Amino acid sequence: MNKLIENQSSGEIWMRTPSGKILPSTDALSALNLKYSTINPDFHFELINNEIKRFDFFYDVIFIETASGYIFDKLSKNENVLIPENNDNRLTLKPNMESNPDYWLDEVNKKIYVVDNEIKYWTSVSVKINVKIKQFDITKNLYSTKFSYDIELIYSNTITKKPTIEPCKISYNLDTRCFNISFILRGNDEEFGLISSTLKKNQNLVINNINCLLPYTTVQKINSNVLVDKLLETDFYS
Repeated sequence: MNKLIENQSSGEIWMRTPSGKILPSTDALSALNLKYSTINPDFHFELINNEIKRFDFFYDVIFIETASGYIFDKLSKNENVLIPENNDNRLTLKPNMESNPDYWLDEVNKKIYVVDNEIKYWTSVSVKINVKIKQFDITKNLYSTKFSYDIELIYSNTITKKPTIEPCKISYNLDTRCFNISFILRGNDEEFGLISSTLKKNQNLVINNINCLLPYTTVQKINSNVLVDKLLETDFYS
């Protein structure tokens, strides 16, 4: 077993409340936990039993990931208590508990871009992968899928088992106004392979190019298909 994993131990998240008290997150976020008790019992169980894998804050938006899913939810203060700003479902379930999101914060325009990927199907000579991008407008508290596309790789030789996909990484180039979405796709014997997409950002996202490096096979063709294409929330500053 990996020595790092052997030495890991579970911890507990503590937070400072608006009144200045330092409490366990299960108490400080009790209103958020209550919200998800009626939305998804499995996710709620993970929240109250300290089974949080990752968390982050962006101004007044909290990100929490567990084994079963993740949320981006905006909080507000009510009599020194943190409460969700609305009761709508912000939970994204992770298919087969394999997917992990990556995100990029546009601090100037106060927007969070969230990217996720999953294998939709595979055969001995092809694989189809879905990539989904959501946008969270922190100011307006709007969160929705803005762009989703499939990448289909056609091989000239055969593979004998389902490829292993790793989570996306997202980055943004301010000069070219382009996102790069990259992820690892491993072969039969866990060999390294890389898929990279460049998306041009304007009022919508547009696929500029898709490239792949798969040393363990020969890619005959790359197909792409856009499934969701919606206007982005307006950027007030370039």
